Amino acid sequence: MSCGKYQHGIILASVLPENTFDSIIITTTRNELVANACCSRYHPGHFVHKVASLKDLDSRTLFFGRIFGSEDNLPHVLEEVSMKILKKCAGLPLAIVCISSFLAATSPDAKKWDKAYNSLGSEIESNDGLRRLRQALKVGYDDLPQHLKVCRLYLSAFPENCKIERDRLTCRWIAEGFVDEKPGKTVQEVAEDYFSELIEQSMILAVDFDCFGETHACRIHDMIFELISMESFEENFVTLIGNRRGTSTQRPYVRRLSLNCGNATDGLDCSSLNMPHARSLAVNGNIDNLDSVPLCRFLRMLDFECCHGVNSRHLKDIGQLFLLKYLSFKSTWISELPAQIGELKCLETLDLTQTYVRELPVEVTRLQRLVYLLAGGAELPKGIGNMRSLQLLCIRVAGKRSREAVEELLWLTNLRKLEMSYVGVHPRGRKSKGGSLDTLPKIISKLGKCKLRFLHLNLLGYYIGLYLQIQLLTSAPDHLQSLRIRGDHGFQSVPVWIRSLNHLTDLELTVRMVGAQDLKIFAGLPRLVRFRLTIKEPSTEGIIIPGSSLPCLKELFISCRIMPVSFSQGVMPKLENFELQFRAYQEDLKFIRHTIDHLQSIKEFQFTIAVHRGLSDRQVEHLKESFKSAVFV
Repeated sequence: MSCGKYQHGIILASVLPENTFDSIIITTTRNELVANACCSRYHPGHFVHKVASLKDLDSRTLFFGRIFGSEDNLPHVLEEVSMKILKKCAGLPLAIVCISSFLAATSPDAKKWDKAYNSLGSEIESNDGLRRLRQALKVGYDDLPQHLKVCRLYLSAFPENCKIERDRLTCRWIAEGFVDEKPGKTVQEVAEDYFSELIEQSMILAVDFDCFGETHACRIHDMIFELISMESFEENFVTLIGNRRGTSTQRPYVRRLSLNCGNATDGLDCSSLNMPHARSLAVNGNIDNLDSVPLCRFLRMLDFECCHGVNSRHLKDIGQLFLLKYLSFKSTWISELPAQIGELKCLETLDLTQTYVRELPVEVTRLQRLVYLLAGGAELPKGIGNMRSLQLLCIRVAGKRSREAVEELLWLTNLRKLEMSYVGVHPRGRKSKGGSLDTLPKIISKLGKCKLRFLHLNLLGYYIGLYLQIQLLTSAPDHLQSLRIRGDHGFQSVPVWIRSLNHLTDLELTVRMVGAQDLKIFAGLPRLVRFRLTIKEPSTEGIIIPGSSLPCLKELFISCRIMPVSFSQGVMPKLENFELQFRAYQEDLKFIRHTIDHLQSIKEFQFTIAVHRGLSDRQVEHLKESFKSAVFV
């Protein structure tokens, strides 16, 4: 039985009655929702078997066996191209069978095989011998709704074999206008739903999972990439420059341009491109030798992520891109933005993550439609309060002007995620000359009552007074889902107001000491999934977490000076990853075995001791043996 179309679980359940007759129905599908719906309602998803790709040895045996009878008979001249073709098949049995049959009918000539490799997309579309492969790769595609077909086709704009970050992809979809608004959801949430649907339909491969069950990146199977690249070319959806197929410029006009420069830009010529109405430009590789990039005034999306050699000469006309919605310089060497950035009135996303930009031009604060500002290395600009549309802000507070601008954050009531680093704060609670940091507790309280869901603070400096003011908050940010406050000094004890954060799923804290009362606060957080705790000073009480606590916790990290750590029977029943880090010498490690014995679902346990330099080799060896005897009993 083959289920290609999307079916609601209730419809499938009505034709798959549950009884005691021991009959079995095997269903094959690419749709994860269909697979789960076909299982018993008492065991949803329990009987789903995901077919894995062939391992490398099995792939080689199948491929060379069908062409030469055995890999031993492979001509030396075909070794390199054969490996490239096998990599393209990526362990997909049908792809290996079809392509090996196709190659078996051609002469064993390296040039012909290279040509076949470089034109696999067109061969899949036109060659009758590859009809089965073409039909298999297109299973489910015709049943996709139109918006998902467009989103899938857009994947051809990314370099082959690359990992595509979810947030980058969804923001580009939004900038291109592929995402529809839905009541009760932000556009970003709708785009993330599209991403999840493509995974469920097996159109993309999910990678980079976290403990919350979210997927943060995807890849596309090489054979499917060949297919959608060919479709994209035929529909003039994306124009590729500098890819291995060569330059495809013979089009009446360019809608979207993907410029793949590789390690050099010699020979790349964009002058013949007809780009007056181009909507997007993605640049990959090294453009150091490229004098300019084709910036069309109707661009909605401009992406330089991981591009080498980007500098001011490539941005000289950026102020004319009055429709631009997405602009990324992530992981580039750019060190400053032109003042023209303030002319981009439609800009919604500005990504300066992992760049050398340390100061934003004041013109940035004129971008009143900006929704995402990721500039973790740049200082908070004065006038930030004018940017009322901001939902995500990653920024640094270090100099006098940025400290004075902190109070303006009170006006950003649409913020959903705030990440800030405080740098160079004075010790012993003294007030900074360039403005007051006392505003931060008020910001936490006010924004926490609005739309703020994620608050991540990195306090780099021994500012005791600031920790104390945050600890004594009178109005808790009740709606927070993620709270991370770390730094050099830490809280004297766990803030009591954390007890009221019933929606909290992610918590990271630095504290001086932890007592029994503090542990009760943690134990009272019913939805906590991820918990990282750094303890600066040792305690004779140790860390004892009682039974039935933290029922949803999956990831736990504890860093402390030496103290016993123990868990009661039944505690953290879902804990999968546990990392314990000590920062002192300890001889008696017997508590470790007792600790992990009570963890029913543990998959990974990592134990680290940062030993002092003064320890002798004999003491270090004794420490190793103590650990082994404690754990491997």
